[in-house]
Amino acid sequence: TECMQWILPGNLSLYEAPKPYDRNVELVALPERNVAVSRWFKGRANITTVRRKASDFFNRLERDGFVVDREQWQLFRYNDAIAFPRYRRNEIAVPVLNVRSVLGH
Repeated sequence: TECMQWILPGNLSLYEAPKPYDRNVELVALPERNVAVSRWFKGRANITTVRRKASDFFNRLERDGFVVDREQWQLFRYNDAIAFPRYRRNEIAVPVLNVRSVLGH
């Protein structure tokens, strides 16, 4: 499923956040979670490229001892609609299920 989201600063509560003008837009509090985020990559984020980069990223994390939820990954795109491909910035985020045991926190 595709959706658009904005992540608000941690010091801003759901009740203090700006209210959307559009009735089809809703503010939702997501549960706290630990995610690993890839180094950013530029260019258009077509599904073939993104799936390959995601798989490579998950494999690297798993080699380092992390357990990732491969079904819950997300693509983060930080671009306006008219950005040239060479200026586009994209990242892949995936929940990490064993951060505390690997990092010792």
